Amino acid sequence: MKRSSFAALVSLLALGCQTEGMAREELERDGFTDIELEKGGEGYEFTAKRDGQTCSGSITVEALPGNRKTSKFVQCTGSGASPVIAQLECGKERPDLCLTEGLEAEKNDEFVNAKEKYDKGCLFAHAGSCNNLGVLYERGRAVPQSYDEALKHYEKACEGASPLGCRNAGLMLERRVVPARPEEALQRFDKACGLDDGGSCVLGGLMYVEARGTKKDDAKGFELFDKGCKLGDQDGCSNHGTMSFEGLGVKADKKAGEAQLRKACDEGSGRACTNLGVYAQNGTLPPKDPKAAAGFFERGCNAGNDRGCNELGYAAERGLGVKKDLPRAASLYEQACDKGSMMGCGNFGICLRDGIGIEKDAARANQLFAKACDGGADFACKLKKP
Repeated sequence: MKRSSFAALVSLLALGCQTEGMAREELERDGFTDIELEKGGEGYEFTAKRDGQTCSGSITVEALPGNRKTSKFVQCTGSGASPVIAQLECGKERPDLCLTEGLEAEKNDEFVNAKEKYDKGCLFAHAGSCNNLGVLYERGRAVPQSYDEALKHYEKACEGASPLGCRNAGLMLERRVVPARPEEALQRFDKACGLDDGGSCVLGGLMYVEARGTKKDDAKGFELFDKGCKLGDQDGCSNHGTMSFEGLGVKADKKAGEAQLRKACDEGSGRACTNLGVYAQNGTLPPKDPKAAAGFFERGCNAGNDRGCNELGYAAERGLGVKKDLPRAASLYEQACDKGSMMGCGNFGICLRDGIGIEKDAARANQLFAKACDGGADFACKLKKP
């Protein structure tokens, strides 16, 4: 079986929060004055005045990367007037609510309704709505799948300063359009990174390190990984720690690199856990310790890292630091393949071809060899049959 070579991977994190200040800001945007807020349930209860009427209601505001999700219910009464129920809706005055209503529709798998909301919000230049409309086109939900349409809407979102729009446009330019346009992709990642999107800093850093769309510049990659890490992207921390440990783009500092990798691993970076496993297994992180390596690979695999699953499969197949277990090895190679490891696909193909830990299936094995070969695992090209 084959073991993986080093390849940096990324995972993107999103955090949400709400504050009294954001709730007050949203109400002021709607023309309310004399606002009094009190925490209640998941949001705030409020009283306020607008257009000579006394109003009360509830509001929740959640901050998401590149947008806000807002929900309001308001009841207003005027002198001698009957109560008026004011449920704010998406439109020209509040295009941000189109995103909120679209997200609610998606939660209920109402993708046609969601598209209508995002269409409306994007028409009124709401960047978050344009981005989510692009996602529907990319995934083929409520519309025929179209990467061209997806890119068009991501670009519009990016022009509106949506970090997610810029990131998605970059990913589309790098991985979906034919031919790929890596130089433009890097421009989008750089813009999103400038808007404090940590995931885009990491994506841009990878392009500098791997010389895609630009000349190789390890120092620039190291700088971008550092920024991504500080913005909360743990794979940015992993890549930054790895470069510190190995002296790539910066003077080697194994102690600092190891500490950063351990912290990133503890905080959920499967890439960091897997790299620590590699170092423990080959003795770069002395002493050489196959058992510790297998533990790190297992943590990496459980955190979703494809290489971690492949390395743990190799350990289980050979009995390196763990009990030899061929069915487990085959299962781990399959997991690695499902997570995107072409090395894992090739190794699982060998298991199927030779009946290692699983029943033989020559036809499926050959399909996996072809997939792995097309994905860049050269050893699988020699194994596939015409």
